[in-house]
Amino acid sequence: MNGCVDTAQLNLRVTPLPIVNAGADLELCNQPIPVTLMPTPTGGKWSGATQVSETGIFTPKGLGTFKLTYTYTDPTTGCTNFDTMTVRVIAPDSLILPKDTAVCINTPALNLIAKPDGGKWSGSHTFITEAGVFSPAQAGKFVSVYSRGEGTCLRKDTITITVNGKAMSRSEER
Repeated sequence: MNGCVDTAQLNLRVTPLPIVNAGADLELCNQPIPVTLMPTPTGGKWSGATQVSETGIFTPKGLGTFKLTYTYTDPTTGCTNFDTMTVRVIAPDSLILPKDTAVCINTPALNLIAKPDGGKWSGSHTFITEAGVFSPAQAGKFVSVYSRGEGTCLRKDTITITVNGKAMSRSEER
């Protein structure tokens, strides 16, 4: 054999990719309420839709299904990996409440019915139950709030109930 022979030794270290989790898929309602995405590990960047910032703030801005990508680079190894998640943006429920109304003090309780059902009634007064039973025990104007849903799907609407004082009899009017 004629020629040169040489040998070299190369040590390689194979570093595993970082384990990246973008989080579970989400269903949000189309209301401009920012939602912070919670990937692991933190410190990566988000991409894939105009509704998401690089830091992971998603703000619904229209109906649809959006595929988001979370990319993370391990600062120790320099290795990069990614994961995806899907955000489905749906229309929030439309609430239908009774019209504002007026009643006399101490008349029978009113049962307020809102659609869709499943929400809760409240007010800055104590005359309404969560189920929507309003007891006109005091004269005045009372705003009652119907709330349904949670997070970006939370919807609220109000009704005003005017409770008139005791009606006067004809003999009291003179």
